[in-house]
Amino acid sequence: MVRDLRRTPCRDLVGSSFCAQGLSCPYNHSIPHCEACERYFESNQNLEAHTAGQVHRKQLARATVRRVPVNSTQCECGTIVQAIDQVRHLTTLRHRRFAQSKRYKAAQAYGEAPKWGVSITPSAIDFGHVELSMLTSPGTVLETSMTIKTEATLCYLVGVALHSAASKRSFVVDPIANDSYLSPNSSHTLKIQFHPRQTLGSFSDFLTLTLAIGTGDDHRTFSIQRTISAKVGVQADIDALGPKTPYVHVPKSAARPRARDRNTIRGPQMKDGPRIPWVKKLPPYKVPAIVRAALHGYDIKQQIRRADEHLIPIKLSYEEYGDWWSKLLYIEQVQEEIDVRRYDLEAVKLDRHNHILYYLAVPGLAEGRPSVMKGDSIKVQKSGSGERWFEGIVYVVREREVGLRFAPRFGSTYSAHAEYDVQFTVPRIPARRMQQALASALPREELLFPTLQPVDGAPSMANAPSMFNGTESHAFLNTAILRNSQQTLAVRCILNRTHGQYPFILFGPPGTGKTVTIIEACRQLLEFRGATLLLAAPSNSACDLLALKLIEGGLNKHELFRLMATSRDPKTIPHRLLPFCHVEEDSFAVPPLQKLRQFRVVVTTCISGSILEGVGLGRGTFSHIFIDEAGQALEPEALLPIILADANTSVILAGDPKQLGPITRSPVASAFNYHTSLLERLMSIPSYTSTESRGTLYVKLLDNYRSHAQILTYPNAEFYQNELIVKAPLTTTHRLENWAGWPTKGFPILFHAVQGRDDREGTSPSFFNVTEVSQVKRYVESLRESRRLTNNDIGVISPYAAQVRSLRRSINAEGIMVGSTEQFQGQERSVIIISTVRSNKEYLEVDKRFSLGFLSNPKRFNVAITRAQAGLIIVGDPEILALDPLWRRFLIFIHDNGGWAGQKWDPTPFADPKYDPAKAARREMDRLAAEMERLQMEDGALEELEDGGGMRAAEVGWHREE
Repeated sequence: MVRDLRRTPCRDLVGSSFCAQGLSCPYNHSIPHCEACERYFESNQNLEAHTAGQVHRKQLARATVRRVPVNSTQCECGTIVQAIDQVRHLTTLRHRRFAQSKRYKAAQAYGEAPKWGVSITPSAIDFGHVELSMLTSPGTVLETSMTIKTEATLCYLVGVALHSAASKRSFVVDPIANDSYLSPNSSHTLKIQFHPRQTLGSFSDFLTLTLAIGTGDDHRTFSIQRTISAKVGVQADIDALGPKTPYVHVPKSAARPRARDRNTIRGPQMKDGPRIPWVKKLPPYKVPAIVRAALHGYDIKQQIRRADEHLIPIKLSYEEYGDWWSKLLYIEQVQEEIDVRRYDLEAVKLDRHNHILYYLAVPGLAEGRPSVMKGDSIKVQKSGSGERWFEGIVYVVREREVGLRFAPRFGSTYSAHAEYDVQFTVPRIPARRMQQALASALPREELLFPTLQPVDGAPSMANAPSMFNGTESHAFLNTAILRNSQQTLAVRCILNRTHGQYPFILFGPPGTGKTVTIIEACRQLLEFRGATLLLAAPSNSACDLLALKLIEGGLNKHELFRLMATSRDPKTIPHRLLPFCHVEEDSFAVPPLQKLRQFRVVVTTCISGSILEGVGLGRGTFSHIFIDEAGQALEPEALLPIILADANTSVILAGDPKQLGPITRSPVASAFNYHTSLLERLMSIPSYTSTESRGTLYVKLLDNYRSHAQILTYPNAEFYQNELIVKAPLTTTHRLENWAGWPTKGFPILFHAVQGRDDREGTSPSFFNVTEVSQVKRYVESLRESRRLTNNDIGVISPYAAQVRSLRRSINAEGIMVGSTEQFQGQERSVIIISTVRSNKEYLEVDKRFSLGFLSNPKRFNVAITRAQAGLIIVGDPEILALDPLWRRFLIFIHDNGGWAGQKWDPTPFADPKYDPAKAARREMDRLAAEMERLQMEDGALEELEDGGGMRAAEVGWHREE
C-alpha cells in the first residue's frame, strides 16, 4: 500500500523551523505552528505540550514587552528593522533564506496542483518502509501506480520525465504509448517501479508529467509534478535506535539565569592537603570585566572586531606574549561558560547516601557531555523555589552519575521527594595554571620565537649548539631503528643538539614510529649523557604509553615517576604503572621534594606539569623536556612544562601539525589563532621551513609502518607531499586481501553510499543516522564471519557523540573499539569503518557549513582515514560529502579505483575543480522555481483570455501530429 508522503510532517521544519529543500521536499509543511516561538510540531498534542511549558511562557513574556520601535517595522521574516536599514535588510542572510524558502514552497505548491481540469492521484508516491530482509535478491522489484484523471478536458499525455540522471535512477516509470489520449471524464494509469537492489537508504526522485490541451497551433502544454520516494531499512534498528523524542532547539535566550556567587552557599572545597606540598599556590581567577564587555551583546563578527580593537595586542611577540595568550584564555573561558549551559538540568532528583554524598544522574556523562571530574563544582536549587543556590563539590564520578558534597545547611533543606534545578560550571584549574605561567617570567626567547639570522648574506642558525655539541654516535639500544635513516637522524640530532637553543621538532606523520624514536632518544640520553628528563603530553593516554615504553626499556620505580592529577582514579590506570606512582589515602599524590628530585624521568600531562613548579622544582631541574603529541596542546598549555627550562635545557616537540590540534570552543579566540599549537606555529615560520632547517631543527619521519599502499596514497598526496614510503609488512597490510566484501580485489578501500536521515532528539545537538548504523553493523558482521579478524582488529569511527552511542549499542561486541576521531588519534586497527552521519539535503550555499559540520575539518579527515592497516570502509552520503573539496577528491579517487558500493553516484561533474555542488543545486532549484513561475504567469494570461471570450481550452481537443 502506498502511503501519502504529504501527510508526513517535514522533519526540517520540526527540527530547525526552516526547510531549504524547496521543490524537492516531499513532506508536509502544513503542520501545527507556534508563532510566538517560531517553531513547528508533528502533532497538535506536541503543540499543546509546548504551549503549556516554561520555554513558551517565557517567550510570550518577552514578546509582550517587545514592541516595534518608532521608525521601525517588522519584516515578514520576523526581523524588526529600522526604516533606514530596510533596503540593506533585504540583502541579509536571514531574509534571503526566508525569501528563498517562501519562493520554493510557492513554486512547489503550484507544480503539484491540478491544472486545466487534470488531476493526479496520489499527491505523492511513497513506497514506504521496505524491510531489507524481504529483498531476497538484487533483482527484486516493487511496483505501484498513479492515476491521471480528467474532467471535461480532452488532453494528451506528452511526456514523463524523472529528474535524476539515468545512471542514478532507482525508479522506473512506464514509457507512454503513442495513443496516450485522455477523453473527457476518463483516467489513465501509469505504473512505477522501485529497484532497491538490496541497498539500504532513502531514495527519492522528482517526476514531471507533461500534458497538452487545445488544437493545432492553439494547443497548450502544461506540467504536473510528483515526488517519488522509498526507504530501505532494518525496522528492528529503527525501533531500537531511532529518536524517542523530537529534537528541541533551546535558544540561548531561553537559558535560565545563572546562579550568582553572592546568592550561592559554597560547598566544602576539596583540599589537596599533604598529597601535594604546594609552595607556590594559584592566584585568584576572574575574567576581567573589559573582556566580558567587549563580547556581550554582539554577533561573532563584531566580537572579533572589538577584541582586535580593544583586547588583543597588535601582534604576537615575545614582549606581548603573556598579554596575548592571557586575553585569549579569558575569551575562551567566556565561551565555555555559555556552552556549558546546554547541559543544565531542570526538575531532577538527588539521592542521598550516608548523609554525606548526594548522587545526581547526568545524561551524557559517559561521553563527556558534560565533562565532569573530581573537584568540579555543580550548583543546585529546589525547582521553582527562588531560594539560594547550593554549590556541590564532585567527590565521586561514575559512568552515569556523580556524587556531590554540600555545605551542612543543605542537609536540613533536602527532601527525597523534591525536584532540583542543576547548573554546571566550567573547571577553572587548567586555565588558572596557564594564566599563572603566562604571568611568570617566560623561558628564553629562542624557545618561543626562534629566528634564523643572516650571516654573510645567507640565513644561519642564530645560536650554535650549547650542550652535548658534536657528532658523537653511540650504539643504538633498539637496533631496528638503524634500518630507518630518518629515525636514526632524529635520535642523533637530539643527542648532539643540532638545534642549539631552539626547540627540536620531530615531525611524525601517521604510522611512522614517532613514539619509538622518542623512547630510543630518551634511553640513549639516560645511558650515555646522564640526562634528567621531563616527558609531557596533553593526554593521560599518551603519557601512560610513554611511561610503559620506558618501563619496558628497563627503568625501575626509583628512576621513573608517573605524576598523576589527584582527580584521576587509581583504578582506571594500567596496573603496571601503579608502582611508579605515589598514592596517599587512595588518591594520587606527590612525594616530598627531596625524593622527587631523585627521579631521572618524570612523565606527566602538560597541565599537571605545572605541579612540579608549584611544589618547588626550579628551572633547569631537567636537562631535556619532551612534549609528545604537541600538535594537540594549546600553546599556553605547552608552556607549562617548558616554563621549567633554563638556558641549558633542550626542548623537543613531537607530533604532526597535519593531525588534530587542540580542542577549542570560541570562534573569537580562534580568529586570533588560539587553536594553533606551538608545534604548528613553529612549523609555519621561516626558521623551520627553510631548506637548511631539515635535519637540524626538525626531522620528518617518512617510513610508514602501518598502512596498505592504496590506503596511504590519498593522504600522502594531500598532506605529506608524497614523501611517505610504505614499509609495513605484507602480513599486516594484506590480511584482508581475499575478503569478499571488496568491490575490486586489490583495492582495500570501500565507500558505501547511503542516503539516510540524520536525526537529533531531546535537547542534544549531536546527530545520529540509524540507516548508517544498520550498514556499519552489516560490515562488522561480515568481517567477523570471514574469520580473518578478531574483535580487537576492528575499529569504528564517527565524528558525532550520538552516533557513537548508537553504534556501541548496535554492535555490542567486546573488543571492538567504537569512538570519535579524537579518541582514535594515535590508534590503529586492521580495518577501520567510518560512519560520516550527515545526510540532510539543505544544499543552499548558506547552509554548506551546517550540512558538513565536523566533516569539513581537514585534520579530522586525515586522522580518520589514516588509522587503517589493511582495510578502510566509509559509510556516508556522497552528495553531502562532496560539498567539501577534500572529501570530493577522495570520493573520486575511490570511485575511479572501483571501490564503490551502495547507491549510485556520478562523479563526472565533480571532476571539475571549479564545480560547486551547493551552487549547482541552488541553481537547479531556482530553475525549477522559475519554470513554475513562468507557467503560472502563462496560465493567468490564458484565464484572462477565456474570460474575454477567447479560446475555451477545456472544450476543445488537441491531437498530436503523427
